[in-house]
Amino acid sequence: MPPAELSFWFRDHFRVAGGKPEIISLPAVEGHVHTDFTDGLSAAEECAARAADLDLEVITFTEHVRKNAPWFEDYFSEINRLKKHYSDRMKILCGVEARITDAGGTLDADEHMLRRADIVVASVHSLPPPGGAIEDLLIVRDAAETLHCEWDLLRGAMGNPAVDVIGHPFGAYHERYGDPPPTHARMLIAAAARAGKTLEINPRHTSVLWLIERGLDSGMDFLFLPASDAHHARDVGLAHREITRLIDERRRENPSTPRSPQPTVALEDTPKNVHPEPFPDSRNKPRTRHRPYDIK
Repeated sequence: MPPAELSFWFRDHFRVAGGKPEIISLPAVEGHVHTDFTDGLSAAEECAARAADLDLEVITFTEHVRKNAPWFEDYFSEINRLKKHYSDRMKILCGVEARITDAGGTLDADEHMLRRADIVVASVHSLPPPGGAIEDLLIVRDAAETLHCEWDLLRGAMGNPAVDVIGHPFGAYHERYGDPPPTHARMLIAAAARAGKTLEINPRHTSVLWLIERGLDSGMDFLFLPASDAHHARDVGLAHREITRLIDERRRENPSTPRSPQPTVALEDTPKNVHPEPFPDSRNKPRTRHRPYDIK
């Protein structure tokens, strides 16, 4: 489970009223931020200042990691410095986001990184064949294959005790095919609830309303986290704003109005469907932009 500062039960914050989702309250937190230590466009100091300006109670830095990343100590030291600097205004957490490399839930991160992180986010950034390793990249041919591969990885991460949060669940499927089937939403929520894992509500790679509405439909309770996946200081707090905006729009809808698919948010300065890969020396060299997931 994540730290107490980021442990929020879904049914304490959302309910159905008049047949539509309604916010009871939203935690004033940011659960997913990247900086120029990897593929972000702002320094950690800028992101922390933005969070303070928004009066957030918690900001969580979740830098992309790979094994043997030489910048990790510098990152850890900088976030600890910011923790002290802002200690009288808000809580700052130093986390990592690691890709899930196989159906067993293995993460592409060194053990010392996982131990030292305040929070560990596990995300699907590549799709191997079922039961295969991440190096055996699959050329995905259809939606069913994508869904099956991604679910294998997510389910594996649920069983990894080092994992606190599942990052942008079914994001690979959503970016290619839209919202996953309701059956997979129920499986995801049930697995997370059993394992005590938190699910991100992430507007960058998934549909905000998909998880909220399916969560309400499920009748189950689970841990959730507003997670902007911010790559620029101006996007800190975006998840909170998008959740509020989209639920407000849903509540104002005429029941006879056909619903259009909920798009992901294209963050400013970070084009939609472009997810930069973190390189160990990314602070010193121009960043190479890659597709969000290693699937073709």
